[in-house]
Amino acid sequence: MVLEKVAPTRAEVVPEVKVKLKFEINWLAFGLPFALAGLIYWLTAAAGLSWQHGGDDGGDLATATALLGIPHPTGYPLYVLTGRLFLWLSPDPARALNLASAFWGAFAAGLIGFSTCKLAQIILNNKRLALAGGCFAGLSLAFAPLVWSQATITEVYALSLALLGLTLLTLLNWWEKPNKANAIFLSLAAAFFLSHHRTALFTLLGVALFIWLAPDRKFKFNPLCTGLFGLAFLAPYFYLIWRGGAVPASNWNNISLSQPESLWRHFSGSEYNYLLFAAPLSQSLNRIGASASLLVQQFGLVGLILGWLGLAVLWQVKVARPFFGLALTTIVLQVSFAAIYAADNSQVYLLPIFAFWAILMGLGLVWLGQKLPFSGKLVFPLMLAIALLLPGFSLFANYAKLDLSHNKDAEVWAKATLSNAPPRAILVSRADNTTFALWYGQHVQNLRPDIAIVEMRLLGRDWYRQNLIRIYPDLKLPENNLDELSLLNPARPLIFIDSLVSTNSQSVSPNSQNLPE
Repeated sequence: MVLEKVAPTRAEVVPEVKVKLKFEINWLAFGLPFALAGLIYWLTAAAGLSWQHGGDDGGDLATATALLGIPHPTGYPLYVLTGRLFLWLSPDPARALNLASAFWGAFAAGLIGFSTCKLAQIILNNKRLALAGGCFAGLSLAFAPLVWSQATITEVYALSLALLGLTLLTLLNWWEKPNKANAIFLSLAAAFFLSHHRTALFTLLGVALFIWLAPDRKFKFNPLCTGLFGLAFLAPYFYLIWRGGAVPASNWNNISLSQPESLWRHFSGSEYNYLLFAAPLSQSLNRIGASASLLVQQFGLVGLILGWLGLAVLWQVKVARPFFGLALTTIVLQVSFAAIYAADNSQVYLLPIFAFWAILMGLGLVWLGQKLPFSGKLVFPLMLAIALLLPGFSLFANYAKLDLSHNKDAEVWAKATLSNAPPRAILVSRADNTTFALWYGQHVQNLRPDIAIVEMRLLGRDWYRQNLIRIYPDLKLPENNLDELSLLNPARPLIFIDSLVSTNSQSVSPNSQNLPE
């Protein structure tokens, strides 16, 4: 019996074509924002250690990464360990870490573009317009001024945005196909996100709501995923135990298994709890209003309208309501936290909101394209043009003021300060920007090892005093009174960095024009 080979029917061929087309569209929505953002970030990344855009902590992070040390709580081990992978990019570790931020920021833009394209296909079922919406979302996020500013300096927020984007993409993959593999990828992405920065908890509460509202809730009760989540969350922090007893000056808190309270204090960031609810009620309310204003500054009035339109689409399309709950939960909790947490530069806590708003804008653009009354052949080119032009306006409007390609003000200041100080001086600092820049200059760039750098605000802590004794064995430390520092070290001139008066009539001050607002 001879079996006749039958040509496949159209119905048998189309699903394969659809899968291929879907794959290409999603990756185009990732690739275009990633490539353009990566190029612009690379061109505008700071030339070295910079104080611009709230980069006060850059010296601490760069010193810890270069020396395998432990930066300020919560230690950011994922940042330090991934940062080590980028040190080959430049002999100046701060420059290399600026480029690391550029990569993570571009990666975040690509992931948001990918996620928006996928979400638009799921709920609006229009592949070509989904591509325009994905590109629009990714590029809008990339060239939002605050996002851009954090992608050009040594800071932790670009990596945080990338982990947020990865969490959202794995969540959508699980939503589309709720199998074990996708559940595991979601667990790992969410765990690393939370491990890196604790404010990820607000988004993960939204993710939990999403899972609860989704039709398939098996993931919620999966013990394997729960175990992997816990392991991935804790795993980076074994770095703190490994390096807790090391010599680097940047090591905080003398962490070890024999001092579990020190490990917990650093891991939890509890020493910053005093900032919660520290702002007056009037200031907190003003911050909530400023959050809305900041949203307009990032995306313009058109972006604000498209975002609200996208939020309405999520509510109107019943299958999309889990994502509506996720977006609204994250936005409300992040705004509330930024309002009650009385830290300088608290607007960076709104970055996750900008990522969600970019997605909403992309959905709004896709929906609008579907409702246009004229020929379908013109809709896609028009929507794609809008997707490129609107972020392009932000790019050209903000390029000059966000370009740090010639800026390394913190590095220059630290070098001048250390070079001009008298032999064996004691430099007393009482501000993050000056202390961390001096740490970087002395311990990473090996400038003036004869000088002792003392952070006045940490002098009362045992772990810091032990660090000072290890680094400067001949330095005598007072018990309580800072005035005794000069008496105990008569051969060392005492200089207060941020004061116009010092014990030997010398002082060094950073240029206030270079300090972040």
